[in-house]
Amino acid sequence: MAFTLQDAELIAEKVNLLASAGSDGPLAGKEAKVLDAIRRAELAHDAALELATALPGAKQDAIKLRKHLAAALQALNETTINLAAFDPVLDQSFQETDANSDLPGLLRRAIRAVDCFLGELPANDTRRIRSQSSSDNSVHPKTDGLKALVAVLYDFWSEETALPFREEIDVLVEGDGRKRAASPALLFVLEVARSVDPAYTIEQCSNAMRPR
Repeated sequence: MAFTLQDAELIAEKVNLLASAGSDGPLAGKEAKVLDAIRRAELAHDAALELATALPGAKQDAIKLRKHLAAALQALNETTINLAAFDPVLDQSFQETDANSDLPGLLRRAIRAVDCFLGELPANDTRRIRSQSSSDNSVHPKTDGLKALVAVLYDFWSEETALPFREEIDVLVEGDGRKRAASPALLFVLEVARSVDPAYTIEQCSNAMRPR
């Protein structure tokens, strides 16, 4: 979504109305900064979704690559061919044991790099950002993008307001069953999240704001 200053003003107005008691709200006069924060939050949200969607395939690719690199390194270690006789740069073990710049060394470095990549992947990297329900065919947003969005908004909120962020995330239930945010911070996150993806719920926003 291409957010405009008017979008930011509407969100800021809702937050200010909830927070203020006859005085200016926490986002009064900061609409341009709100717009910047919303745009950055959307970028972080979309990047997180893209990454999480690609992770399952990326892990399999990394495992396959590591297997081929290890096989090549083993073949080099076991061969009777003296590569240095044809190109000294390919094998410098006669000058330096475990050299990093010759062919075996580069392979070892590549294996370590793949191991680092695998080590940084989440333990549960098979989650899909959106899962199709077999019963009602509805689409359920997952939390990767929402957490990234909340992280950006948390930094903005902490820098631009003196109000708590993670401490007040209660959801109030009205007499008619409708749910609303009990704090300006939760309302802010909810309004931004629903502008990015209307499927996000107030409960998901509240959970994403909880301290980890």
